Amino acid sequence: MSIPSGVLPPVRGVSFNRRQESVLVVATQSLEFADVSLPRDSDQCHSGDARDLSRPKESQSKYTSKTMTNEKPPTTNLLEIERELKASPREIFAALTQPDLMGRWFYGMENGSARVEQDFRVGGKYTIFMIAADGSENTGCQSEGKAEHAPHGEYLEIVPDQRLVFTWVSEGFVDHSVVTIELSKAGDTTRLVLRHELPEDAMQPHREGWTNCLRHLVGLF
Repeated sequence: MSIPSGVLPPVRGVSFNRRQESVLVVATQSLEFADVSLPRDSDQCHSGDARDLSRPKESQSKYTSKTMTNEKPPTTNLLEIERELKASPREIFAALTQPDLMGRWFYGMENGSARVEQDFRVGGKYTIFMIAADGSENTGCQSEGKAEHAPHGEYLEIVPDQRLVFTWVSEGFVDHSVVTIELSKAGDTTRLVLRHELPEDAMQPHREGWTNCLRHLVGLF
């Protein structure tokens, strides 16, 4: 490619032929954009800081595994239900955490029971198998006539007789959510407050399910 003479300013004591001028002009133009160019996926980079500086890192949160995307997260709503029970916080906490007692109230149907498998510790997992009144084991809630997987999750926080926090996954309804249950003494009774962070489309079925569950729990005392 031929470059017209006079493109480069004269430098005292240095002379360029046309081929040298062409190379220098191309190099100068490339340098003007060097500060905004980013490596492409196909670029070959050494492992280490060179690649990390140009790309978002995955979340290091223990409970979040999704990488950053351009998609907006679903809007979260707070389902809150409060009940007063004629029992001590210790008795109610036992019912919330001991599998044999959980099986007597932790089912979202009007009639039935539950079978609970758990590793009760922070970071431990649990699964709730809900059983219909006829004895058939329903793997969870019903959606469009099809049985879904049993609700399951992980314990995040355990404060005996006061507070219990765990994740809640129910395929067909919610992929990831958080439930918080708090207990406080209220005279001769104990106030239970349940809060469940949910996307909008999962609010109503969970409201019905938790209402049934807590009605069964109240009935234990």
